[in-house]
Amino acid sequence: MRAMLVVLCAAIALPAELESQAQPAPEVLGRNVTLQLTGGAPGALGGELLAAGADSAWVLALHPRRVVAVPMSAVSVATVRRHGLTAGKGLLWGVAVGVLSGAGLTAACSQVSSGCGGVMVGSVLSGLLWGGLSAISFAYSERWRIEPVAADSIARFARFPQGPPVGLRLDDLARPEGDSMPARPRP
Repeated sequence: MRAMLVVLCAAIALPAELESQAQPAPEVLGRNVTLQLTGGAPGALGGELLAAGADSAWVLALHPRRVVAVPMSAVSVATVRRHGLTAGKGLLWGVAVGVLSGAGLTAACSQVSSGCGGVMVGSVLSGLLWGGLSAISFAYSERWRIEPVAADSIARFARFPQGPPVGLRLDDLARPEGDSMPARPRP
């Protein structure tokens, strides 16, 4: 009995220890943001929010990969992405759970009874119902809309919420990993 308890404790503790050693340090990035621009530069700019100051917001745009400084006075609305769970993903998860649980319940029901066709239909409809409710919730919670935009209202979503660190050139963040090309001198 005692040996079985030791083996059980080791089986529980060992995978957790191995996993904690194998996990890399988490990446600390800014949130994805879309800035609606007004004035001389109408349109929208999207990417990772690097920093926000009283006069400018810096965004790492992906296509092409470059750092863009936007005057805060030119930003009318900021939309910050909170999470990646969209309405479509919520509905897809609901359907998948409904189909898989329906298949399992139908197989189990057919072992003890006949006429279990309604189990699959009921399970899929239940998955659609719960997936649809979560889809509605995800659609409203996926993004924050910030209007009017001020530095203190969006800085908390930036990679550098207190502003760029001293000596860091934000243009260096736009270079791909492993790029050994020297940085451009600042004008």
